[in-house]
Amino acid sequence: MKLKLVSILLAFCTTAGSMTMPAFAERTQAAQIESESNMTAQENGSVKEQEWEGYTYKELTDNTLEITGYKGTDTALTIPDKIEDKPVTGIGRGAFAGLEKVESITIPEGITNIGSSAFQRCGSLKNIVIPEGVTVIDEYIFAYSAKLESVTLPESVTTIKEGAFGECRSLKSIAIPKNVDSIPDYAFTYCESLAQVRFPEGLTYIGENAFSGCKSLQNVEFPNSLKDIDYFAFQNCTTLSNVTFPENLENIGRDAFLGCESLQNVEFHEGLIRIGEGAFRSCSKLESLTLPLSLTEIWKGAFTDCNSLKTVNYAGSKTDRSNMRIVGEGNAPLLQSKITYGSTGKSEDFAPKKGSQLKDNGVTYQVKTDVSELAFVKTIDKASKIKISDSVKIDGICYTVASITKNAFLNNKNITKVTIHRDVKSIGKSAFKGCSKLKKIVIQSHILESVGTNAFKGIHSSAVIKVPDLNLNDYKKIMKNKGQGSKVKIVAL
Repeated sequence: MKLKLVSILLAFCTTAGSMTMPAFAERTQAAQIESESNMTAQENGSVKEQEWEGYTYKELTDNTLEITGYKGTDTALTIPDKIEDKPVTGIGRGAFAGLEKVESITIPEGITNIGSSAFQRCGSLKNIVIPEGVTVIDEYIFAYSAKLESVTLPESVTTIKEGAFGECRSLKSIAIPKNVDSIPDYAFTYCESLAQVRFPEGLTYIGENAFSGCKSLQNVEFPNSLKDIDYFAFQNCTTLSNVTFPENLENIGRDAFLGCESLQNVEFHEGLIRIGEGAFRSCSKLESLTLPLSLTEIWKGAFTDCNSLKTVNYAGSKTDRSNMRIVGEGNAPLLQSKITYGSTGKSEDFAPKKGSQLKDNGVTYQVKTDVSELAFVKTIDKASKIKISDSVKIDGICYTVASITKNAFLNNKNITKVTIHRDVKSIGKSAFKGCSKLKKIVIQSHILESVGTNAFKGIHSSAVIKVPDLNLNDYKKIMKNKGQGSKVKIVAL
């Protein structure tokens, strides 16, 4: 039976959102195009479909049969275990997909293989039991079956594939069989009624978007075997309030818990190495955080908009924390919290406050209003060529160098060239005033917003200021009448 699932899917995508097709829908569409192509090839090949009491089937090379579709009108189906004394062992790819009126399907013992998208978009199907002997829950097998409330998986299952239960919006609970060691991408994405998941000991990996949008999921207890939670895995699980993280967990991926706005306390155990970019972004009720000594990296924006975060408990000492790599950008709530060190019990500010001065390699910086940013204040370096870095690591925190303060290089007679890196947004008043030997200024930043009065007054009369080509016209306006002589050129890099 040739399926017309692509057109069904495209119709769905048009009504769901005309501007951009969701990533999950794109993946499902690609799978269905492949499915239809394969079925057409089969129809044109030597193996022909036959029909029996509304079911279409084909004979396999081992003399067993595979159900390929259903043309009847019944709403309660019992798949035959035999047809003309030949055993039925498989359900083909997309076999029952799009049968919106079918309410129940009974699968007999003896079925060992069920193809991808086999029950996709069975819009009235509520319950199904997969028989013992099936080892693979194939990709998109139940995707978009909106009324499916329960699925019983046998212990024989060892593999669940991508998108298997994606957008089964009525699915309430699932028990993952004991031999499954990974949950793939989009496996349960937007299962909005999913309130209970039982993970087996032995599970090591949870994939991208595996449980994203599961807004009824309130409690999650991971097995001790889990090591890696990938990108967006629990994104927008808005009622998730309690998560038990295991001792062997090593990595929290990018945006893994983005938008989990009910999460209040997070406790990690020894073994965790990395918290990825945006991992807990917009967890607006997150109040406390417990970090292990094993943690070495906190990436950009891991705690963006976690504005309730007040307390961090850290297993190590202040020296241990200084050996970490914490990207400051987007992590102001973390940097503004209080940290308690487990080694001493002492509590203090996690990071220096606004206005504090920090020193690194002879350069003095000042903490800005956004405490993840620094202003370049001055340097004791007598070199002729100076580079103003885009970031600097001080006591384990990677700050963004976002500005050059007024008078930063005032009357510096040594400097001949300065390179200003990509994150600088402002150059202060008289920053390079009186730098009479300064002949070359290289600005790599695309986000320069302002240049202060007399910033370039007194630089070499034939100096050249090089700026990004895309910003040339805007930067000429910004730098107009900043004290430089008429022969100073502003050109593209």
